[in-house]
Amino acid sequence: EEEDDEEEEEEEEEKEIPPVVVKEKDEEEDAEKQLPLVVAATPQQQAEGGADEMEEEEEEEEEEQGLFEWLAKKEKLPEEKANRLAAEWTTRYQEDQASAAAEMYTLLTKASGCKAKIYKPELMNSECAIIMKRIEDELRQGNVNPVDPMAGKGKLYRNFKDDLGLFMRAVVRETIDSRDLFDDTMFEMFREIFQTCSNSTARVMRVVATGMGLNVISGLVNACLSQSKQAALKQRQLDNALASKRKEAKVEAEAIKKTMDQCSKNTEACAGMIKEMFNGVFTGRFRDYDPQIRAGCMAAVSNWMLEYPFMFLTDFYLKYLGWSMNDKSSLVRLEVLKGLRRLYADGTKASIMDGFTNRFSARIKELLFDADPMVTCEAIFVVSQLREYETYDADTMNEVLHLLTEENESVRVTAAKVLPKMLPSLLEQYNKTRTSAYGKKKKPAAKKKAKAAKKPKRKANKKIRNEDDENSTEDEEEDEGEKRGNLFGDDEDNDEMEDEDFDTSLGVGELTASETLESVLELVKILSNTTHAKHLAVDDALETHSKIIDAVWDEMPLFHSFEFLAMKLSDEEFCSDIADAAALANLTLRAVKKSQMENIIADALAKSNVPTPAKMSMTKRDRETCDQSREKITLAFTTHLPTLLEKYSVEDEVLAPLLEIIPYMKLEHYPLRQRDGEYQALLETVKNILFKRVDSKVLNSAAKAIAFCANDGYEGTRNGAVKVFDSIAKHLGEKLSQLAKSAIVNRTVNVDEDEDEDDEFIVSEDNGDGFILKCALLRVTALLKYARLSKLEGEAVFEAMATLLDEVSRNVLRDGEKKLSKEVRVGPVSAVLLAEGVMYEMVWRGIDLSESESERVTDDDILSFQNTRDKSLTSLIRLAENVDKLFGKYGAKVVADTRRNCTAAVADAVLYLKMAGKMSISLPPNMMTAAWRAADKIMTPEDENLDADVNAAKIGYQLALVDAKCGDHSSGSIAAPAFISNFAIGGGHLGAPIKG
Repeated sequence: EEEDDEEEEEEEEEKEIPPVVVKEKDEEEDAEKQLPLVVAATPQQQAEGGADEMEEEEEEEEEEQGLFEWLAKKEKLPEEKANRLAAEWTTRYQEDQASAAAEMYTLLTKASGCKAKIYKPELMNSECAIIMKRIEDELRQGNVNPVDPMAGKGKLYRNFKDDLGLFMRAVVRETIDSRDLFDDTMFEMFREIFQTCSNSTARVMRVVATGMGLNVISGLVNACLSQSKQAALKQRQLDNALASKRKEAKVEAEAIKKTMDQCSKNTEACAGMIKEMFNGVFTGRFRDYDPQIRAGCMAAVSNWMLEYPFMFLTDFYLKYLGWSMNDKSSLVRLEVLKGLRRLYADGTKASIMDGFTNRFSARIKELLFDADPMVTCEAIFVVSQLREYETYDADTMNEVLHLLTEENESVRVTAAKVLPKMLPSLLEQYNKTRTSAYGKKKKPAAKKKAKAAKKPKRKANKKIRNEDDENSTEDEEEDEGEKRGNLFGDDEDNDEMEDEDFDTSLGVGELTASETLESVLELVKILSNTTHAKHLAVDDALETHSKIIDAVWDEMPLFHSFEFLAMKLSDEEFCSDIADAAALANLTLRAVKKSQMENIIADALAKSNVPTPAKMSMTKRDRETCDQSREKITLAFTTHLPTLLEKYSVEDEVLAPLLEIIPYMKLEHYPLRQRDGEYQALLETVKNILFKRVDSKVLNSAAKAIAFCANDGYEGTRNGAVKVFDSIAKHLGEKLSQLAKSAIVNRTVNVDEDEDEDDEFIVSEDNGDGFILKCALLRVTALLKYARLSKLEGEAVFEAMATLLDEVSRNVLRDGEKKLSKEVRVGPVSAVLLAEGVMYEMVWRGIDLSESESERVTDDDILSFQNTRDKSLTSLIRLAENVDKLFGKYGAKVVADTRRNCTAAVADAVLYLKMAGKMSISLPPNMMTAAWRAADKIMTPEDENLDADVNAAKIGYQLALVDAKCGDHSSGSIAAPAFISNFAIGGGHLGAPIKG
């Protein structure tokens, strides 16, 4: 049955096979007119004929393909391909040297992108330079490959450059093994071709010839290394043979000596060829016009130093690295530093390089501030290595510390990677300064670790909170809290055990977690008390904290443990210095924000009056991670935050960041654990802080916390927060109404009488009614910045502010024969706060109106808003324009700052209202024109020799951007043309709206 099946299959195959078409051409007739002769062929004949045709085609392809085509072919094992091609080329060289040399020259030519080919007769009858000129002419005439093989682009040439290097090194290895390289022909052929072509006027030829020449040197270096290893092996064999008493030992020793002599001769010959090729190729190309060639030379020589230090790690070769550190191309400087980094990683090589290091250490230090961030990153690693060899002192390492606040993220992260090496010195400095100031004595790290080792490990059923406890249920947490009094317990032994566990698990290197945190506090002190980083504002310490956390986030796990940070803030001994407490509170806040995937750098740099957190795009996994972090934040601060707010109740620098942590807590924990009383006590504490403190940062943080609880917090806790929020607004409305009445004093003066210029009244805003008014306005502005007041309380607050703003902006009103002068006792700071408060309330009303359903919005509502909007904007613009008359007696600086801030309020109002969705809410053209005039007045300096104010230019940027997006260009816009005319003095950062 099987035989029958096979026969049937063969018959079916014979039926399926089509007849073979054989074409017979007559030489005298045209091929197109020939008719094919159809001849039926058997399967065997067809198979034999097809095999013959395939063999002929393959032979033709092999004849057409050379080294270049074979190297361009992609194979799974590039090294095996290179070794195979090198062996085949060596065999062809042994058969015909001229043809093999022509192949090598053709490889160089085609790798340069030229389609030309060099043949044996031309190579034998022409000099290498003449052939190079012909290839250059071919390139100029356009006989080129559309894709540069050395660029690494496209599927065909993606790895060609690397494969070419492997091939050249394999050729050197094969020819050394076959002894062909040591004849008088091959190396001279290599040197002549590569040296001549590396001096070509065509850049592509220089690139390829230089690369092939450098790879020949690399192959010779590898040969020297292999010969040295073989010589060392033979030396051991010789020692054994000489020590042996066998009869054959002497004969073996003689044979080994001959082998060693041959190895020595081979090494000397290779070294001589290295020097010739180095002088012929490297010395001319390391200063080539093309930075890619120069960088390749530096990468090659640094590799040779690393692989064969016996020859290359000398001043003769090291000087090339030193000279190239001053190269104008960052690519070359980067390669030099990469090479030095690998060399300094070996202590033996570093000791050999002492002379080089002493000569060029100053230049390496200067590269810390290179224009290219990648060069700076490599310089940081090199400087850190040299610090271990005591080349640089502590002052130099402070330069690296300042790079933690650099604008470029890669520089900050790199500086953070070497920071652990500098922590011990920072800790030593911390202990010196704190001990001298407060008499504190720190426990050495060894004692702490020994004490922690003696402590018994906690049992698994202990539910003490740490970073790994995420799976315990809420009931377990509540029961445990009842047993121990709170989430963390009140037992002192428990706390001490927890502290020791944190110290051993969260430390960096040999330092405990507490010592690491002390070192970071010393780092903050160094960076905050310096003007080294020119981009840092004098009072912008928050930006420093943000950049530190952003840099060390992956290097220091202690900032992921909010319980540990909260415990340290509560530690009396640890935070005895208020500056340390403030720094730790700010670092904790930034760590909280970082755990929620916020871009803390962009948030710190935001200068707008209504900041919006800049969040990165998050995946589902990121959201889960953020939720877990919020859980840990809540568990840590539900217990510690009330105590911390009470402890630092008079320390504004600590209160502000602590209050900002509240919006990141899960407020539902309070009602779910039946702790509503604690939640209400927390709200009352925040309310008391809002009324007792006057620092703007504290007020903003407190207002933000209460607004979050009242509007965005957990639904079950909003009612209590809304009551607290409304009570604050009601109290401030009543206070502002009283202060507005007392601030306006009417005076009647005869028209003929001149006012006494010395009778001008200057309002003191540091005490008295002026101080009280300023504080009230600070609190109102802080609330309005984050939430709209309820309709009843908001109307009272807005009415008082709008009335007072209108009176301040008006100077004199005439009444018949009398001049009624209203002396408005409002200082410049209060005037700015009035402008901001009115702007916020107006914008909130416009937003509510635009977001309301159209059926519920009546014409009266729109008309009322438009009247309020126009009246408020008119008062704002009038105040900005009359600042000189109103506050000239306070000094030129106060006038300039007041005008800028008032105009900023105008610009913000325009920004929101112009972008509103409904045309009824948007601004009319005449109001836009008036707003621009106010902004243009501060953008253009009165003195032509002075530069424009950067903050003023940013105001112009806001207006021009709005006008470009929403302006009525058919009727003619006012902001954009005037803005462009001010571009020359406005600053380069205004290019975005111009391009838009």
